[in-house]
Amino acid sequence: MSSAVTPVQILFTILWEGFVFVLPGFALARFIDSKQALNNRQFVCVSLVGSGAAGYFVFWSYLLSAPLGRSLTITILLASLTAAAFAARARRIKAVHLKEVVTYAVLMILTTIFYTGLGFLYERSENPLTQAQLRFVHPLPIDNVIPYLFADKLYHSDPVRPFLLADWKSSDRPPLQTGISLLQFPMWPYKTRALNYQILGTLLQSLSIVSIWDLMNSLATGRRIIIIVLAFCIFSGFFLLYSFYVWPKLLAASYFLFALSVLGFAGGNCRCASPLNTGIAGAAIGLALMSHGGVIFTLIALGIVVLTTRSVPRWRSLLPGILMLALFLLPWTLYQKFYDPPGDRLLKWHLAGVTEYNERSFPQLLSEAYTKPGARVIIHNKIQNVKTLLGPSPRNILGTGRNSLPWRSRVAWYKEAALFYFFQTLGVLNLGVLVLLFGRFTRIRREHEQLFYAIQRLVSLTLVSLMVWCLLLYTPGSTVIHQGSLADVVVLFVAFALSFAVLIPRLTYILLGLQVFVLFPLFAVTSPTAGSQYSILGVSRPDPGMVLLSAVGLAGLVAFGWKIGFATKKTPSMYAEPLAP
Repeated sequence: MSSAVTPVQILFTILWEGFVFVLPGFALARFIDSKQALNNRQFVCVSLVGSGAAGYFVFWSYLLSAPLGRSLTITILLASLTAAAFAARARRIKAVHLKEVVTYAVLMILTTIFYTGLGFLYERSENPLTQAQLRFVHPLPIDNVIPYLFADKLYHSDPVRPFLLADWKSSDRPPLQTGISLLQFPMWPYKTRALNYQILGTLLQSLSIVSIWDLMNSLATGRRIIIIVLAFCIFSGFFLLYSFYVWPKLLAASYFLFALSVLGFAGGNCRCASPLNTGIAGAAIGLALMSHGGVIFTLIALGIVVLTTRSVPRWRSLLPGILMLALFLLPWTLYQKFYDPPGDRLLKWHLAGVTEYNERSFPQLLSEAYTKPGARVIIHNKIQNVKTLLGPSPRNILGTGRNSLPWRSRVAWYKEAALFYFFQTLGVLNLGVLVLLFGRFTRIRREHEQLFYAIQRLVSLTLVSLMVWCLLLYTPGSTVIHQGSLADVVVLFVAFALSFAVLIPRLTYILLGLQVFVLFPLFAVTSPTAGSQYSILGVSRPDPGMVLLSAVGLAGLVAFGWKIGFATKKTPSMYAEPLAP
């Protein structure tokens, strides 16, 4: 990162880009609310879904013509600002709606400030996008650059066919983060455009924290419990890594969680979802799929759980959701089929084991993958996928024998676990399995019975998704986190942290302290050198400006959590809606 960019400039960039992102969705939610009254959750979900939809719409205009895209971008932003200002002046914005949107935006911005400061704490490259690849673990691939490269080519009317990057086609990766970036591209100076994109990408991935907040509120959970769950998530290497390394997988998880929230999935209220709620959920799922296709595993699991529990919304309520989902998927499907075919690179990779570019059709490759090897090989591959979820044995990592690794390499191993292995990235939250078993066979306080039911539904969703993932991925041992759905990890973070806060509240603070003051600093403030797996950590001098920036974000988060969850004796839920019995 250029030394000419100061922490103050980064801070104002985060505030400005957060405002611009939320603005179109807020204007849309205000317009819908004027026609049909929205409750708090609906208003917030429409605001954030609407902002994503605005970026998706702008993407198609840039594809048609760069001048058209620029004109439409300016029109959308000016119209949104004018509509919001007019409604505010006429006092047509409900105070409670404005307060909720501001609360969500503040949480997203504070998380972005905190993570951005930590991400640039040690300089690894003058290029912000390369910095994200090198900062926390061994050098990562350039997946975080692909949406930026796509946006840059469209903005300058450069061709995106036959290949966007190396042998990757533009149709191989969904375009939502590209579109949201194009909505702000005209305002980014050329010299700092990569930094602007990096900041916007971190803002978008930080929506995962906001979506967790929203999901917890949908459970009518006390504010103090919500803050505890958020703390477990924010102070984890997983969320830090995947928020700063800005490929849009956490963005996909975020929109999927918004869909769960508005459907009332965790509370068992899907069957009672209104047409408006299913419409919002359909749009949110569409945006999730347009962020990254990996979320499809969790979506399949959602369908299985809803069908087996007979909680499918009624047909009249389900239809708007189907239509909204089709509205987002159909244009991209046509793009893949007719504009830049075939668009099935990831399908061939993950489901048929073909990693290199191949012009043969996906059905042909899939058929060969499951007919040439014997049944024993196929079964062995699936078993290896299950084993990979647990990660490698920690015997040499934690032991003290001759073959054990030095402490610096143990820290490096711990950091890489957040990137690769599902259950290792959960850390102390893995104890949630024991907590749930304890709750299953003991008497639970009456006020916590419904929450325990919700926790079980969330865990069931994740377990079904993991089974689908292990069965569908072809290459043995390929079920590493970054090749699946990050929604699974996020949901299990929420479920296990919630089980701690509900069933063992006193022990929860001890475990949270271990997470915040020991495990998270090991990940966040150590500095790896580029090298092989479990490499020795390098010694670097932290950037004082970034120390200050991360401290500002941390102080803001602490103040936010204290005011929301602990400043008053009573901490009611934001949405006092009952769960299903």
